[in-house]
Amino acid sequence: MGEIFLAYTHILGILIIFIALFVENMVISKEMTLKEMKRLAKADSWYGIGAIVMLITGFARIYLVGKPSDYYWSHHLFLIKLGIFTVAGLLSIYPTIQFIKVLKKLKADGITEFTWEEAPKFKGIIRFQLALLLSLPFLANMIARGMGY
Repeated sequence: MGEIFLAYTHILGILIIFIALFVENMVISKEMTLKEMKRLAKADSWYGIGAIVMLITGFARIYLVGKPSDYYWSHHLFLIKLGIFTVAGLLSIYPTIQFIKVLKKLKADGITEFTWEEAPKFKGIIRFQLALLLSLPFLANMIARGMGY
């Protein structure tokens, strides 16, 4: 039962990440309102929650259930998968900081609508993260079936 719960929670974390990035991609634009910026920041928070859930449950699955941990740490596809996830996570740091800064400034200045010249850049980062993350389920299935070992 523990193995099923960990697998389910791991997949839930993945879904949260994808939904959060999808919402960010849909909300972010050059012309935005304070309400949209709040929605963007909330989606970005959910991204962080999903990433934490995914990491905790992923490592729990490595060390607590299934194959021995040596299987994963010596599997080059797992290391690639972990590297892709790390790159996607690192890519989110700069946008997150900017979302927080812009939201604070809007609230402090009492601005409800604004033009955000950097929006296309952040939209591009979000789309690149989505593209990277789309490879993870494919790699996970290959690893689970012993391919590339």
